[in-house]
Amino acid sequence: MVAYKEQNKLKQERLQEESMYRKLSKKFMNMLKSNGSRFNSAYDLTNEVDITEFLSWYKTVKRPVNKQTIKSVSREILKREGSDKLFMKMVEEHNAQYIAFEEDED
Repeated sequence: MVAYKEQNKLKQERLQEESMYRKLSKKFMNMLKSNGSRFNSAYDLTNEVDITEFLSWYKTVKRPVNKQTIKSVSREILKREGSDKLFMKMVEEHNAQYIAFEEDED
């Protein structure tokens, strides 16, 4: 009985910790998707090195960049009179990894 209670207590602690990590991950992703965030504005998304770093966050959580984020970032690049071609190319390559992966699972 004591071992069962101890095991249950450890399980509850692990679930609470996992919940904390999910919340942190969700907050990070929201900051990445938010074009005006301080975190997001740290990147020059016309520069290959910065685009690679930006995409590394999505790679870490194994997610493609969603269409709304792509449109939003592209508009912001064009508003600053830059070219979004490199960004679009690198995002397409990144997202293609996840589309191919999803097709392989089917």
